[in-house]
Amino acid sequence: MAALGDSTTVSNISYSPDRQWKLLSFGKRYHACFLYRDVEMDRQWVKVTVNILESAGFICWYRGRDFLAGHSFASTIIKNLEQAMKIIVILSKTFVESPRCRYDLDLALEECLNRGEDGETGVLIPVALENCTIPRIIKPLNVLEIQDNESTWLSKLVRAIDSNDKFSSFAEDDNRNAENEIDEAALSLRQKLHTAPVHEVFSFLAKPIANDLLHFLSQHSDLRFFHLR
Repeated sequence: MAALGDSTTVSNISYSPDRQWKLLSFGKRYHACFLYRDVEMDRQWVKVTVNILESAGFICWYRGRDFLAGHSFASTIIKNLEQAMKIIVILSKTFVESPRCRYDLDLALEECLNRGEDGETGVLIPVALENCTIPRIIKPLNVLEIQDNESTWLSKLVRAIDSNDKFSSFAEDDNRNAENEIDEAALSLRQKLHTAPVHEVFSFLAKPIANDLLHFLSQHSDLRFFHLR
């Protein structure tokens, strides 16, 4: 398995701790959700890789950091698969031998089917940490194999996560009018929140759709305004 170094600079990719988050599609909270076997090698690889990706502006979810105690494991995985634009499956010998991991993979494939994923839009990204048996059900997909050259596989992983598909966000150059409309909607909502009675604001924020709406507008607008006074 290729080791990740301390460097946060990879050819053709800019990593900066203060870089703004990349845009998310409506209804999505993460650019990538990682599925992996919870053993030392796999866990550390995911941790370091996520740190690099998040410094590049991607928002990631992985259970070693983000799983909340007291919550159902299966329901948490299902929820976060639904809320991720991409699903990254980390394949290793211990992963393919684990019934728990095979179950997680089944959940990921079910989520792809629910989206109408046919293997062409790249929602599911298999990554092989080492030589291992590739599960038959994902053999039709291209598997990213981790090699000694860090810049090569990491660049490929970034491109796979950042690739456009039917769930991708607005393209800046081609959708200027749409972005202007979003800015106007965001500004209008901010004004209403700041002038509405407090009880109406809390009533709105208590609705499930409010969180997704605020998240979407803040991601697709230059305004950073959801700070109620």
